[in-house]
Amino acid sequence: SVLCLLVMLGSAAALSASASSAKTIYGIPNSGWSSPEWNWGYAVGTGHDCAAICRQMYSTKEGRTELLKNLYDTASKKDEDRIPQNFEEVKLTLALAWQRGRWDGSDGGRGGYGQVLAAMAGGDRDEQR
Repeated sequence: SVLCLLVMLGSAAALSASASSAKTIYGIPNSGWSSPEWNWGYAVGTGHDCAAICRQMYSTKEGRTELLKNLYDTASKKDEDRIPQNFEEVKLTLALAWQRGRWDGSDGGRGGYGQVLAAMAGGDRDEQR
């Protein structure tokens, strides 16, 4: 888990710089973290729709391994061939992992990643401070 996080964060700069700046995930309109239709944590909304796609894409070890390979090796693929297409999907993948950690206790217990998820859902970013 920690290795996955480090790989994702280490590739974030390259992915963000080269990929589309659109704040949508999987081509679903109004699916960015700051969209009022996102509704993170609820059973309706674009967040729920994107989470279902993400869970399906990365439900196997092979799918998750491919994700990490793609994040690690950003230089060998054209932007339009890269999966994930933008950093919004990476954030969703991390948020789902952290959310699961809150449910099963693997996030370190009381507090855990709850503050991180709340900041993401609220659209809070360091760049805005």
